[in-house]
Amino acid sequence: MLKFFHRYGLSSVVTMTIFYLCIARTLPTEKIPVFEGIDKVVHFLMYVVLAGVLSLDQYRQHVLFTSKKMYAWAVLFPVLYGGFIEIVQTYFPPRSAEWLDWFCDIAGVLVGFFLAKYFYPKFVRQEGESCLRNED
Repeated sequence: MLKFFHRYGLSSVVTMTIFYLCIARTLPTEKIPVFEGIDKVVHFLMYVVLAGVLSLDQYRQHVLFTSKKMYAWAVLFPVLYGGFIEIVQTYFPPRSAEWLDWFCDIAGVLVGFFLAKYFYPKFVRQEGESCLRNED
Protein backbone atom coordinates (compact mmCIF):
# COMPACT_ATOMS: atom_id res chain seq x y z
CA MET A 1 0.00 0.00 0.00
CA LEU A 2 2.84 2.39 0.81
CA LYS A 3 4.42 1.61 -2.54
CA PHE A 4 1.17 2.64 -4.27
CA PHE A 5 1.04 5.98 -2.44
CA HIS A 6 4.72 6.57 -3.10
CA ARG A 7 4.09 6.13 -6.82
CA TYR A 8 0.59 7.55 -7.19
CA GLY A 9 0.02 9.68 -4.10
CA LEU A 10 -0.01 13.03 -5.86
CA SER A 11 -2.31 11.75 -8.61
CA SER A 12 -4.66 10.28 -6.01
CA VAL A 13 -4.85 13.52 -4.05
CA VAL A 14 -5.47 15.63 -7.16
CA THR A 15 -8.10 13.17 -8.44
CA MET A 16 -9.98 13.18 -5.12
CA THR A 17 -9.69 16.96 -4.78
CA ILE A 18 -11.19 17.50 -8.23
CA PHE A 19 -14.04 15.15 -7.36
CA TYR A 20 -14.76 17.03 -4.15
CA LEU A 21 -14.60 20.44 -5.83
CA CYS A 22 -16.96 19.28 -8.56
CA ILE A 23 -19.66 17.95 -6.22
CA ALA A 24 -19.36 20.49 -3.40
CA ARG A 25 -21.99 23.16 -3.13
CA THR A 26 -20.89 26.34 -4.79
CA LEU A 27 -20.06 29.39 -2.75
CA PRO A 28 -22.34 32.42 -3.09
CA THR A 29 -20.59 34.69 -5.57
CA GLU A 30 -23.02 37.62 -5.74
CA LYS A 31 -20.60 39.85 -3.82
CA ILE A 32 -17.45 38.59 -5.53
CA PRO A 33 -16.62 40.26 -8.83
CA VAL A 34 -15.95 37.40 -11.26
CA PHE A 35 -16.32 37.23 -14.98
CA GLU A 36 -18.81 35.12 -16.85
CA GLY A 37 -17.35 31.71 -17.62
CA ILE A 38 -14.83 31.56 -14.77
CA ASP A 39 -16.00 28.00 -14.08
CA LYS A 40 -14.84 26.96 -17.55
CA VAL A 41 -11.36 28.33 -16.83
CA VAL A 42 -11.34 26.45 -13.52
CA HIS A 43 -12.34 23.21 -15.27
CA PHE A 44 -9.58 23.71 -17.82
CA LEU A 45 -6.92 24.38 -15.16
CA MET A 46 -7.98 21.47 -12.94
CA TYR A 47 -7.53 19.06 -15.82
CA VAL A 48 -4.23 20.59 -16.92
CA VAL A 49 -3.00 19.77 -13.41
CA LEU A 50 -4.58 16.30 -13.41
CA ALA A 51 -3.02 15.32 -16.74
CA GLY A 52 0.26 16.80 -15.58
CA VAL A 53 0.45 14.82 -12.34
CA LEU A 54 -0.73 11.60 -13.99
CA SER A 55 1.98 12.08 -16.64
CA LEU A 56 4.51 12.83 -13.91
CA ASP A 57 3.75 9.65 -11.99
CA GLN A 58 4.07 7.56 -15.15
CA TYR A 59 7.17 9.37 -16.43
CA ARG A 60 9.02 8.90 -13.15
CA GLN A 61 8.50 5.15 -13.58
CA HIS A 62 10.13 5.22 -17.04
CA VAL A 63 6.87 5.02 -19.00
CA LEU A 64 7.40 6.62 -22.40
CA PHE A 65 5.12 9.42 -23.55
CA THR A 66 4.47 7.46 -26.75
CA SER A 67 3.35 4.30 -24.94
CA LYS A 68 -0.22 3.05 -24.69
CA LYS A 69 0.08 3.01 -20.90
CA MET A 70 0.93 6.72 -20.81
CA TYR A 71 -1.95 7.60 -23.13
CA ALA A 72 -4.34 5.44 -21.13
CA TRP A 73 -3.47 6.96 -17.75
CA ALA A 74 -2.55 10.53 -18.67
CA VAL A 75 -5.10 11.18 -21.45
CA LEU A 76 -7.91 8.62 -21.58
CA PHE A 77 -8.45 8.28 -17.83
CA PRO A 78 -8.85 12.03 -17.13
CA VAL A 79 -11.11 12.50 -20.18
CA LEU A 80 -13.40 9.69 -18.98
CA TYR A 81 -13.14 10.92 -15.39
CA GLY A 82 -14.30 14.38 -16.46
CA GLY A 83 -17.31 12.86 -18.23
CA PHE A 84 -18.06 10.69 -15.20
CA ILE A 85 -18.00 13.71 -12.90
CA GLU A 86 -20.35 15.64 -15.19
CA ILE A 87 -22.86 12.78 -14.91
CA VAL A 88 -22.41 12.46 -11.13
CA GLN A 89 -22.96 16.20 -10.65
CA THR A 90 -26.61 15.78 -11.61
CA TYR A 91 -27.11 14.02 -8.25
CA PHE A 92 -25.68 16.95 -6.26
CA PRO A 93 -27.95 19.98 -6.71
CA PRO A 94 -27.38 22.83 -7.46
CA ARG A 95 -24.67 21.21 -9.63
CA SER A 96 -25.56 20.15 -13.14
CA ALA A 97 -23.93 18.46 -16.10
CA GLU A 98 -22.72 20.67 -18.96
CA TRP A 99 -21.16 19.61 -22.24
CA LEU A 100 -19.01 22.74 -22.28
CA ASP A 101 -17.51 21.84 -18.88
CA TRP A 102 -16.48 18.45 -20.27
CA PHE A 103 -15.00 20.03 -23.39
CA CYS A 104 -12.96 22.35 -21.16
CA ASP A 105 -11.84 19.29 -19.18
CA ILE A 106 -10.72 17.61 -22.40
CA ALA A 107 -8.89 20.72 -23.58
CA GLY A 108 -7.12 20.90 -20.20
CA VAL A 109 -6.11 17.24 -20.43
CA LEU A 110 -4.58 17.75 -23.88
CA VAL A 111 -2.71 20.90 -22.88
CA GLY A 112 -1.49 19.31 -19.63
CA PHE A 113 -0.29 16.20 -21.41
CA PHE A 114 1.58 18.07 -24.13
CA LEU A 115 3.17 20.46 -21.61
CA ALA A 116 4.32 17.44 -19.60
CA LYS A 117 5.61 15.72 -22.73
CA TYR A 118 7.66 18.79 -23.57
CA PHE A 119 8.97 19.80 -20.12
CA TYR A 120 9.36 16.59 -18.08
CA PRO A 121 12.18 15.07 -20.14
CA LYS A 122 14.11 18.31 -19.65
CA PHE A 123 13.49 18.95 -15.96
CA VAL A 124 12.21 15.84 -14.14
CA ARG A 125 14.28 12.92 -12.89
CA GLN A 126 12.96 9.41 -13.24
CA GLU A 127 13.13 6.75 -10.51
CA GLY A 128 16.62 5.34 -10.15
CA GLU A 129 18.21 8.18 -12.08
CA SER A 130 21.20 9.80 -10.44
CA CYS A 131 21.11 13.41 -9.31
CA LEU A 132 23.81 14.37 -11.78
CA ARG A 133 22.87 14.20 -15.42
CA ASN A 134 25.50 13.82 -18.08
CA GLU A 135 25.09 16.73 -20.44
CA ASP A 136 26.35 16.23 -24.00
